[in-house]
Amino acid sequence: MTLEGGALHRDVARLFVRTLTLILTPICPHLCDHLWVNVLKEGPCVLAAGWPTLDAPDFALQRAASFVEMLAARLRGTIAKKEALPKKAKRAGFKGLGSRECGRGEK
Repeated sequence: MTLEGGALHRDVARLFVRTLTLILTPICPHLCDHLWVNVLKEGPCVLAAGWPTLDAPDFALQRAASFVEMLAARLRGTIAKKEALPKKAKRAGFKGLGSRECGRGEK
């Protein structure tokens, strides 16, 4: 998938519409047949096209994606810990309901 000028590449968009048309055919056959014949110019009838086929999964790519997700989660956690206030600073800055500002507490 490539991006050119912020828009989807024409082939990627066509593949998306083609696959979506095949998947939605059992639900809305008239609309999908219109897309198949008039927009995609694929053939005489979408009902004869069958179900979309998939390529074999790329396990190396899946492992790489899992690693990136795990790394991003760890980085978010590390950043959150670094940006959080220390516990002493949190307690010192908090004034509960028993404080003098509320008209209660020690006199």
